[in-house]
Amino acid sequence: MTSRRQDLISAAVLLLAAVLIHMQARGITSRFKTGVDSGFLPEIVTAMLGVCALAIGLRATLGAPGEKRRATGQLRVLGVLGGLVLATLAMPVVGFLPVAAVLLFAQMVVLTPRGHHQPVFKAAISVLMAAAIWAVFTKGFGLILPSGPF
Repeated sequence: MTSRRQDLISAAVLLLAAVLIHMQARGITSRFKTGVDSGFLPEIVTAMLGVCALAIGLRATLGAPGEKRRATGQLRVLGVLGGLVLATLAMPVVGFLPVAAVLLFAQMVVLTPRGHHQPVFKAAISVLMAAAIWAVFTKGFGLILPSGPF
């Protein structure tokens, strides 16, 4: 499959995901009744995702004819998508903090080039980032994140 076709398919999937996620974000109920509620950030992020999808589609349409791509990049993308699907399924059962930490660690492992693995550093960053994200969304935005048994 050529890179142009892959880019067009990616752009279409991203645009569809942006529209669906944006529709879901509009249904988020807020505990605080201020001008900026809990659904504001997801709406902004999905709008940016839609713009990126359109940029990828334009680049694929207006750019030079594409060449074949290596399978290693595709395997990494599939690994990232697989991790996101597993995290989505595990989050209601296990809870946000452990799932987010494991997901961040797994994404770092999958996306790091060979020879640059630092597992202790990645684990520490994953735990700290998961805790920071949890604090921002629960304390700052007033959202209720899945707690699981923990």
